[in-house]
Amino acid sequence: MSEQSEVNRRADTSHPDYPEYIAKCRALREECSRKQDIERAKYPDWHGHDHPAGRETRQLEREYYAAIRELKREYAHIFTVDCTPPEE
Repeated sequence: MSEQSEVNRRADTSHPDYPEYIAKCRALREECSRKQDIERAKYPDWHGHDHPAGRETRQLEREYYAAIRELKREYAHIFTVDCTPPEE
């Protein structure tokens, strides 16, 4: 599946595999958030946008998004609803 077709498709929520897919997505998000919280906790008194843990948390987000893309490829069969905007 190409990147463009991934963008233009959305999951069929009535598909029998959808609950399993969404559970895996949530588990990945929770794991990423947990790891980010650990990194941010290393600097408890820092609250700015230029947080010292920013580099580590951005890397964790990149890993999360890569895992989500891989999960979408694994569950490509549930992405059947075309949501491409009509051309004018």
